[in-house]
Amino acid sequence: MEEVTTILKFIGLKRSKPGNLQSIAEQGLSKKSVLRLIKNSRLPADYILRYVGIRLQALNMKLDNEKISIPASDRVLDLAQLYVHGINAFDTVGKFNLWLATSIPVLEGRKPIDLIQSRWLKVVEEMLLRIEYGMFA
Repeated sequence: MEEVTTILKFIGLKRSKPGNLQSIAEQGLSKKSVLRLIKNSRLPADYILRYVGIRLQALNMKLDNEKISIPASDRVLDLAQLYVHGINAFDTVGKFNLWLATSIPVLEGRKPIDLIQSRWLKVVEEMLLRIEYGMFA
């Protein structure tokens, strides 16, 4: 449950009642959570929005507390979870973003950030877990 709290904190939320990420996504996240993810990840907004599946114009039209779709909420939580693992593995957002932008031989020279964009988020997540636990250099 501690990890869920950390993930929610990354997108500017406080846990008000018990629940897993799936149940939180099903309730829908607000525009504020998307904006907090953009701020805390330090990635360009268009990059995050492309992954989440929201156009910038559509996001700008929403009120701060207005909900985004359930699939978009799920993807916001996926990215927040990835960042929590990345910060655990690399200590800072900056170092994690540097790793994301680095060509990795195990990925046939591709960058982890490119895998996220192509929705291979779980592959990147598995690599981070290996780094966290010292199984992959």
